[in-house]
Amino acid sequence: MKVGEVMTKNLVTVSVASLAADAAKKMQSENVGTVLVTERGQLKGIVTDRQIAAKVNHGD
Repeated sequence: MKVGEVMTKNLVTVSVASLAADAAKKMQSENVGTVLVTERGQLKGIVTDRQIAAKVNHGD
């Protein structure tokens, strides 16, 4: 099986300027655990619900 056969095709993105809380809300509304982070249409990174939760729980 190829990755292309199992990958998510409906990508969810947020801007690098987005608040973590807004990214978390978007993940919840889209029922995903990961969002791609973009700046001016270019991929800059990825953030997961786990990363956000870890920062909130540690107060960072």
